[in-house]
Amino acid sequence: MLLSLSTVTIVRAALGKGSAQKKKKMFEYLSGFNVVDMFPSWSFVGGISGLRRGMEHVHKEMDGVLNEIIEEHEGKKLDGDDMNEDLVDVLLRIKRNGEMDLSQTMEKCQICHIILIRCEHSSKLSCDLFIGGSNTSSAAIMWAMTELIPHPMVMQKAQLEVRKVLNGMRIFEEGDINKLPYLNQVIKETLRLHPIAPLVPRLCRETVELAGYTIPVKS
Repeated sequence: MLLSLSTVTIVRAALGKGSAQKKKKMFEYLSGFNVVDMFPSWSFVGGISGLRRGMEHVHKEMDGVLNEIIEEHEGKKLDGDDMNEDLVDVLLRIKRNGEMDLSQTMEKCQICHIILIRCEHSSKLSCDLFIGGSNTSSAAIMWAMTELIPHPMVMQKAQLEVRKVLNGMRIFEEGDINKLPYLNQVIKETLRLHPIAPLVPRLCRETVELAGYTIPVKS
C-alpha cells in the first residue's frame, strides 16, 4: 500500500498521470530473483527463463506511455493551458526556452533524456527516476513505522506536533517542514538506523562535527 501510494504520488507529480499496472509489472520484474545478477557469465539463462523478453516488453510499453504523455503535454501547451505544471511541463518549457545548457553536466543531460528525447533508452532512464523515488520512499516510511510502533510515546509526540502545526491548514507547503523539528528528528533517526540504500558502507575513523551534528567514531 505504501509503495503504491508513493509511486502514484511521484508519477502524478512528474507526469500528471500514471500507469499503475505497468509500474506494478516493472516492480515485479525488478524485485524478482535473477540468476544472471549472481552469475553474469550465465547470460543465456535470461533468454531461457523469459525474464529478458518480459522486461523488454514492459520497457517498450513504458516507452509508448511516455511518448503519449509528452505529446499530450505538448498539445496542452498549444491550447494555452499553462496552469498546474508538472515535471514534464517544466522540462518542455526549459527545452523550448533554451534555459538549460546540456553541456554543463551529464546529470542534466540524463534528466532531459528521461522525458524529452524519444529514444530506446528513455524508458530505462525513466524507470531509474521513479524507482529511485517511489521504492525508497515507501521503504523509509515502513522502517519509520516499524520503529515507532514499539515506542508509542515517541509516536504520540510526533503526532501531536503534526496536528498542532497542521491545525486548520488545507495545504501543507514544503516550507512548513521546518515547523516540525521533532518529526524531522524521527526521520533522521530512521534513516540513520535503516539506510535505504547502503550501497557503500563506510565507518568514521574519528569523531567529527558536521553541520551541527556530532558523528561518533565507527558510526
